[in-house]
Amino acid sequence: RVAEERISASSCALIEGCLTTAGKRKLLRFTSSTPNIGEADLIIGDPFKCIGTLFQYSPCHGHLHLNEYADYRLWTPAGYAAWSASRDWSKPTSVEPNRTLLANAQASGALVVGRKQGFCLIDLTRYWPTAPGPTYTSCASNQGISVGWADEYYYRLDCQFIDVTGVAPGTYVLEDEVNPERLFKESNYRNNAASIIYEHPGGMKSS
Repeated sequence: RVAEERISASSCALIEGCLTTAGKRKLLRFTSSTPNIGEADLIIGDPFKCIGTLFQYSPCHGHLHLNEYADYRLWTPAGYAAWSASRDWSKPTSVEPNRTLLANAQASGALVVGRKQGFCLIDLTRYWPTAPGPTYTSCASNQGISVGWADEYYYRLDCQFIDVTGVAPGTYVLEDEVNPERLFKESNYRNNAASIIYEHPGGMKSS
């Protein structure tokens, strides 16, 4: 859903870099679910043992955030088609050729908006009805995602959006990719991204 929201100078979204400007902003909000459909649990355990590598502390929210767990991107349809055809799935998005592809796309306007999102990873929703558990239930002491479970970030949460202020009305592609920097080893990276067609409206109502 899209709405105009007034962002204060003390907003965690602004302090943590999810937004660069306070005041009235147009935000495209969406829920992101990341299920573990592999053959083994994603095990992190105590996140405080990974500060400075995987995690950083958020003074505003008062808890740890997993660095760069997801990338949110808003594309033109042609830009998304070119990215999908040319990217190297075996490599992180921050190395070649993916780094240059993204930089060129943003410079040309094909990648309209791109931003990174941190997560706390726990067994929040049962993705497979037969999955046992949950096992990982604490952002503070035992993080991970069991096979058949999913973490989910609800659209109303801080930073769970893309800032579309100034984006022209039209047809776009919204892409959500998890583990873009290959921080976690997987047997298949090609199922880490999902995309939908998004029709950006011209007028908005204040939330």
